[in-house]
Amino acid sequence: MSKKKSQSELSKLMESQQDLEHNVKAPIPTHPQGWEPGVKFNHDKKQGTITSRPTTNSNPEFSDLLKDWGFDPKHYTILDNTLQVRTWDMNMGQGNIQQAWYYRATIVANDLALTDKDYAKLLKWIQSHKRKPKPKIKKPNRSFFVAISDLQLGKRDGGGTEAIIQRFLDKIDTVKERYEFLRKAGMEFDQLTIVGLGDIVEGCVGFYPDQTFSVELDNRSQIKVARKLIAKAIVEWSKDFDLVVVGAVPGNHGAKRVAKGVAPTGEMDNADLEVFEQLGEIFAQNDSYNHVNFIIPDEPHLTFNICGTVCSFTHGHAIGMGGGTPEVKVMKWWANQAFGWQHPGDSKLLISGHYHHYIHKTDPRSWFQVPSLDESTWFKNQTGKQTQQGLFTVVIEDTDRGYSNAEIV
Repeated sequence: MSKKKSQSELSKLMESQQDLEHNVKAPIPTHPQGWEPGVKFNHDKKQGTITSRPTTNSNPEFSDLLKDWGFDPKHYTILDNTLQVRTWDMNMGQGNIQQAWYYRATIVANDLALTDKDYAKLLKWIQSHKRKPKPKIKKPNRSFFVAISDLQLGKRDGGGTEAIIQRFLDKIDTVKERYEFLRKAGMEFDQLTIVGLGDIVEGCVGFYPDQTFSVELDNRSQIKVARKLIAKAIVEWSKDFDLVVVGAVPGNHGAKRVAKGVAPTGEMDNADLEVFEQLGEIFAQNDSYNHVNFIIPDEPHLTFNICGTVCSFTHGHAIGMGGGTPEVKVMKWWANQAFGWQHPGDSKLLISGHYHHYIHKTDPRSWFQVPSLDESTWFKNQTGKQTQQGLFTVVIEDTDRGYSNAEIV
């Protein structure tokens, strides 16, 4: 037997039994840039971002995505309107190309997902308040006024919704400090007037290209947070006034849009009005709040008499199209309202939201464009300016000018 043949037989004797294919190395998976699977979670804030592993399932259950990364669906939630989807053709080797689906979304602990039965809880809270009746004011002469505008609750900019909530809660106290300061200076108020000037919520679609990916709360949760915050402000401030008047106008972000510029049910089907309308129904259930009155208009603009001075309120998007600066557009619109015998043309004061920064013009009627409380990266990128955050306050009175002590707090 030759040496070569001997070696060949030896090799056969040394071979292991391998009836089934095994130990085959799978091709190294590749992922779209920026869509590498993983999870980033901040345990202090109880929220984070999850990016799924590639899957061939084009419609997975949210609970499965959570479980895949070790999060119990009983304790964590994926926010619907934060879900992003990406497909990718993966080379599996040997000419096999397979389509993979990737999913990215914001996850939050359930205690931040706002799933409580909010309306009933808020109603019970407000009903528990008891207030001693006071005589009604027959002819009020001076009102302290607060504008609530452009909170855009639900957006991520400037610290996100948590930062906006904290700013608003801080302003509840600073507004109170402001009217108490004026009272100590000898000024008496017959009423408090509060008007929501629109864009109370951010909305979820249809305002700028990347909006869907820049919100952290869905529509229902945005409205819920707004309702709670504004209810707290009304409850606290109303303790210090015998008469409270609350009004609201719709903003563009409150419109129920399904695409850019598309609001199938109309601009008045609006979350900004919805928040105040619900609050009006809740406060009406408690006789202790008989001194709190609500005005919800049937059109985009609101005009009513405040302590002898006719005032109009609007969100800037509702003044119509036209070129020029906000001042040029608003002044032209206001003049046309007067020329056309429309109710905003009767007003001595016009107070508007929408443009995010503070403008005051007197000529001789007065227009106040109030600042926003949000921090808008989009606005800064568009204009190069940053907003002066705050709530606009002013004393409205029965005088020739119609106002005094305008202040942003």
